[in-house]
Amino acid sequence: MVRRWIAVVLAAVLAGGLLAACSASVQTGSEPRPGPINVTGPDADLADPGKAQGHVCRRVAPRDIADPDYWFDDSPVVPCSQPHNVETVAVLDAAAPSVSEAKHARSVCWELALRYVGIDETHWIPWQPLVFLPSRAQVVAGGTATVRCDIAFPLSDRPLRVRRTTWTARDAAHRHAEALWACTDSDPRTGTLSYLPCTRPHRFEATGRLALLFELPRYPSPARLEREESQCLHGLPARQRRRGIEAIAAWDSPKGFTGGILAGVCFVHRTDGRPLPPRQAP
Repeated sequence: MVRRWIAVVLAAVLAGGLLAACSASVQTGSEPRPGPINVTGPDADLADPGKAQGHVCRRVAPRDIADPDYWFDDSPVVPCSQPHNVETVAVLDAAAPSVSEAKHARSVCWELALRYVGIDETHWIPWQPLVFLPSRAQVVAGGTATVRCDIAFPLSDRPLRVRRTTWTARDAAHRHAEALWACTDSDPRTGTLSYLPCTRPHRFEATGRLALLFELPRYPSPARLEREESQCLHGLPARQRRRGIEAIAAWDSPKGFTGGILAGVCFVHRTDGRPLPPRQAP
């Protein structure tokens, strides 16, 4: 999960359209901000993701999901009520069906995916935008030049493994938050995560919220970040406010940060290192 990319897109959306202004601060931000891209296909109205007419779900092979150089895909479409691991958010017109075009469209795809799944500062779940091109056979046959924007829900980020679900990802941060809640034995501040079922004891548990900093001229000092972790205390349920439980923020990495917006995913853990009990649904 490239958290720096995702958090900048999220924070920009929350800030009311600052995406273009802060796009140069993302880790992969050497690529220019994409220009206007037409949205076509079965979810053509996803320029406003609140008005989609249907859902397109697929089963992509796990080895292909894990391969960062896998771009050309024609995985089978299945009903979203059957097991699947990706869902199409939008299909974008492209100048050519090329990897460079897919990379160029990435920020647009990720903003659409964020809106589709319903992520906001008080509804965070692990999520992973994905970008695909038509299969190589379709490209050779002269098919339409498009980029497919998909959404998946990660189980781990290095290598990327994603969940199979049997429901649409639309508004999943609100409708299926418990099924996707983030619990882990890995310290989320280390940057590499593997999630485990929250029905088992675990060392770290997400709060479902984000800590956000805006208009930063440079990456904050450790002392500033520690102070700003207090944002993670907001809205904690009683079970996460017990004595001996600490709220922390897994801040985006300073790598590639040139100012602007910084986000941190909020977690809680026991200060004595013992596991938290299995999570109970609210």
